[in-house]
Amino acid sequence: MSLKIVSVRPDCLMVSIDTTDASGAAVAGALTITDYATSVVITHPVIFTVPGETLTNDITLTANGVYEVEYAQGGTTVANAAFIASCDIDCCLTKLTEELIECGCECPRCSKALAKAQKIYLLITTAKASAEQVYILGKTGYIQNAYDKYIKAKEICDHSCGCNC
Repeated sequence: MSLKIVSVRPDCLMVSIDTTDASGAAVAGALTITDYATSVVITHPVIFTVPGETLTNDITLTANGVYEVEYAQGGTTVANAAFIASCDIDCCLTKLTEELIECGCECPRCSKALAKAQKIYLLITTAKASAEQVYILGKTGYIQNAYDKYIKAKEICDHSCGCNC
C-alpha cells in the first residue's frame, strides 16, 4: 500500500491523495483525514477493483491547517502521511511581497516587512518539510513540529495582512 499527497488545491478547499494497492488483491479501505488542530475527521472510502491499482482521491477540506492522513484496511492502518493547507499563510506572504515591491530601497518600513516575510516563509517551508517526514519516516513527532511552525507563521501574519489570515 502506498499513500501520496499529490496536491492541495490553490484555494485550499480540496486535497488530492493517491492510494496504490500493494496487496496483490482488490481490496477496500478508508482514508481518514484529521485536522490536527480541531480533531475534525473526514472519512473517505477507497475501493480498489484491480490489484495494484492507483486511485486519486479528491477530498474536500474543512479549513487551512495541518492534516494527518491514515489509510486503513480491515481496521489496521497500513500507511500514513501529513500535509499543510496554507492558503492563509500564502495570502499573507503575497501581501507582504506586494508591499515590498512598492518600497524604496532604503525604507525602514520595508526592512521590517522583509524580515517578517522571511520569518513567515522559513516557518511555513520547514513546517511543510516536517509534515513530509511523517510520510517518509512515519514518526508522529514531526506532525507536532509541523503544527507548531504553522501556528507561529499564522501568529506572525496576524489579521493585518489583508486577506483574512
